[in-house]
Amino acid sequence: MIFYIILRRETNKLFYYYIQMIFDNLLIFAILYFTGGTNSIFEILYFVNIVTGSFFLFAKGGFTIAVMSTLGYSLILFGEYFGFIVSPYKLEPFRDTTLENLIIKAFIYILSYFLLAAISGYLSERLQVRSTEEIAKIRLRIKDIIEHIPMSIIILNESLIITDFNKRSKELFKKIETNKSFKDVDNEVLPYITSQKRHQFLKNNEYYTMTSEKITYKGKYDDFYIIVISNITDIIEYENKLITKEKMEVIGELSASIAHEIRNPMSNIKGAAKILLEEEPDEMKQHPMFKIVLEEIERLNELVIDFLEFSRTRQIVAEQLALRDLLKETLAVETKSNIIDLSKLPEGSTIVGDKNKIIQVLVNLISNSIDAVEGIENPLIEIIYAREEHYDSVSI
Repeated sequence: MIFYIILRRETNKLFYYYIQMIFDNLLIFAILYFTGGTNSIFEILYFVNIVTGSFFLFAKGGFTIAVMSTLGYSLILFGEYFGFIVSPYKLEPFRDTTLENLIIKAFIYILSYFLLAAISGYLSERLQVRSTEEIAKIRLRIKDIIEHIPMSIIILNESLIITDFNKRSKELFKKIETNKSFKDVDNEVLPYITSQKRHQFLKNNEYYTMTSEKITYKGKYDDFYIIVISNITDIIEYENKLITKEKMEVIGELSASIAHEIRNPMSNIKGAAKILLEEEPDEMKQHPMFKIVLEEIERLNELVIDFLEFSRTRQIVAEQLALRDLLKETLAVETKSNIIDLSKLPEGSTIVGDKNKIIQVLVNLISNSIDAVEGIENPLIEIIYAREEHYDSVSI
């Protein structure tokens, strides 16, 4: 119990191991003396002591215990023969054994001691080497895992001195170094380390969350702090997107009711235009303005739907379109179409897309171009078409 209490707190345990082995040898000698000397069944304890010494102190310790066992056993063996050591439980010294036989017996025991010390020492050292290699591999693997964890991990001692950190920590804190106070690295998060409270902070335009935990060993080892910092920028952005999505869903529901109210007048206008078209003479029905009115009402209806249902995904209806005819149809209602030149458009040029959406784009571009040349003498707007490797381009 005394040795256990001492060794529990002692860092240099080698000296106490040898003291323990010497004490064990003296104890074995006393046990043999009081239990019959060389006739005692406890002679085997010397072998047990050698194996124990080899286990804790390896080959050097095993041979040291073998030497002490040789001295102890030889002393009691020859002491009984010459009569200066007599066990209380052995009535008289033995005289039926010659000195030569006694020396042979001693030699056999001594040889056994050293042979056992050699074997057990070798095995314990091999076991230690193997264990050391395995531990080194495990430590290296753990270090690699920590290095590649997508979080910053920092270890501080009780004085808040940095003892270890991984690669992510170096990327986050440029000033971080071992044996450096964390106060000199980042003083803002320092209070949250000692209080072990979860903390969220902004650094380099990114959001991070930090957790700190103090690991205590109650005196067996030094206490330390482990700090884990995670990048939560993606989570924050995702939360913002969810909030935006929820708002858009509310707007979408509101837009659906508004769209119903707006599309009703549009339907009435379209129906009235069709009735007027039916009442006109046949020669007037071919007038292009009737067709333009109906198509523009339809396009306006599509525009209202797109505007009010922007939060929904709308399927694009793609078709092959003749670009020159599409532009002529677009310019038919444009009052300043005379300043727009289509001469550079090649005959037969076609594009693929949603007709209504492309018309809307063309209307916006042409309208902006007309506004841009307003006030210029003899303005001219050219529309140029070019076919690239993977797409068609229209320049205005």
